[in-house]
Amino acid sequence: MNCITDPIYSIWAGVQEFRAALIKAKGDAKLALQGYNFGSDFIDYIFGKGGVYSQDLAIEYSRSKSSGIYSCQGRDPGNYRTKVGACYGDFRYVEKILSKMTPDPASQGNVVLGGAGGQIFDANQVYGSMAQFLGQAYVWGGATPPGFDCSGLMQWNFRQVGIKLPRTAEEQYYATARVSPEQLLPGDLVFFSGTYVGKTVTHVGMYIGNGKMINSNDSGVKIDDVFSAYWAKHYYGGGRITQ
Repeated sequence: MNCITDPIYSIWAGVQEFRAALIKAKGDAKLALQGYNFGSDFIDYIFGKGGVYSQDLAIEYSRSKSSGIYSCQGRDPGNYRTKVGACYGDFRYVEKILSKMTPDPASQGNVVLGGAGGQIFDANQVYGSMAQFLGQAYVWGGATPPGFDCSGLMQWNFRQVGIKLPRTAEEQYYATARVSPEQLLPGDLVFFSGTYVGKTVTHVGMYIGNGKMINSNDSGVKIDDVFSAYWAKHYYGGGRITQ
């Protein structure tokens, strides 16, 4: 009921969900993994507890949610979750996933978003720069803090990581390599047409995973669903910054 039946799409959706968790967790793989299992509110919970993931905090969070359908009542008393009264999600999810992984010695355990699929920057770093402006008002022609238009938000924040983008949304479109919707990665740009009377490409945002983008529009700097009714109607294409 109300679940994905296509196995290929299911894998794709899961990857997008984890990428979103990884961005929200600021690159902390363990925190992102447990957030993927519990839901993204767990990441906020950990940040409110000092920002360092531990299994003890995962148990604490699970206990706080173990009511209603997630109650331990009536479950197998010998189960490790029931024994500690933490039946929401799986507080051992990180341990289980990492036990199945073979470390790459070259990576030294680091999780890298930048560089994937030809990207040349850390998408998490760019998102962190943009996120500080969430809620700020849209400024037509704005290209520096505190006020940005859509392409100004992209240009200024990418500049902070050494990436030089042209000024307008249309120029940014032609400065990037084309990617299809199913190939979008956090850090790719997403372009739209017809959001106002102007050139062909009239709006741009940065894809952050899970079908969402960070952008500056008439409502200010915010996170929107790329393929929601309004934006899907105006979607023009995706672009990857490769040089």
